[in-house]
Amino acid sequence: MAIITFWRRIFDFGGTSRRGEFWLGYLVNLFLVGGVVAFLIEKDSIISLIIGSILAIALVIGILSARVRRLRDSGRGWGWIFIPLIPSIGGIVLFILLLMPSKY
Repeated sequence: MAIITFWRRIFDFGGTSRRGEFWLGYLVNLFLVGGVVAFLIEKDSIISLIIGSILAIALVIGILSARVRRLRDSGRGWGWIFIPLIPSIGGIVLFILLLMPSKY
């Protein structure tokens, strides 16, 4: 169900996402869709390159929207999505924030 919710709410940057919904949708889609994208991009045909590129863009948008919803669910604002821009510790801080329990 989390996988379907991930794709149904791909352009929904509002609302919240629970921990289970976020992590299951994030990891499964990252590996499944990421594997398909890698396979399609390695092909030499222009059609597979176009389809792979569209899937890659959709995956990136879906991951960003899921992160924003997850941060909102843990009581943070959407601006925390930029914390990985801080060298060395930013990615670790974002990972910890995404693991935090729900506030709502």
